[in-house]
Amino acid sequence: MTPILIQIQNRPGALAPSLTRASYLSYFENAQGEQWLIWRDALTQELFIAGSVLAWVAHAITPTWFQTADDQPRGCPFHLERDEKRWLIANWLALHGPLPRGDEHA
Repeated sequence: MTPILIQIQNRPGALAPSLTRASYLSYFENAQGEQWLIWRDALTQELFIAGSVLAWVAHAITPTWFQTADDQPRGCPFHLERDEKRWLIANWLALHGPLPRGDEHA
């Protein structure tokens, strides 16, 4: 059996996603206790986000989320607070480098 590397208490609600194929993992908990995970699938290299407020439904993070003039993830299909946006951006930068630029504000 593989030893546990990290264990995080899941708030009451839906089950968190399986992360057995994760090659990258980031956890965030906001001031209200809402929990978020970002992970990269080791096989597909896709980046995902899921949160307790979203019943842990995984959403693929795509470059189009960031294609705005002010580097804010306005293409995200759900609401994120300021600190959650900063965390999302920090994870994107760590894995992909500079944010993609959209031309809608050129």
